[in-house]
Amino acid sequence: MPASGRHYNGSMSRLAHASSEALSEGGTLASQLDAFVARPAQLRLTTAIAEAFDQREVLLAEAGTGTGKTLPTWCRRCCRA
Repeated sequence: MPASGRHYNGSMSRLAHASSEALSEGGTLASQLDAFVARPAQLRLTTAIAEAFDQREVLLAEAGTGTGKTLPTWCRRCCRA
């Protein structure tokens, strides 16, 4: 755990938890968007983005077309606001 103590439930930062919850099945976006489908790759990416952001690290992530890269990036920004 980083010295900042930002980890949530001992394994995930609060930002990563909030971002992941928003993109999960039955989460915030699913409750607001009828056509929303949770994607495991999005959940992994949003968690990685949030953790890198919280720990002030660089993240290099690659994902193919159509895997849903935009929502994890914006979700982190919205949850942080």
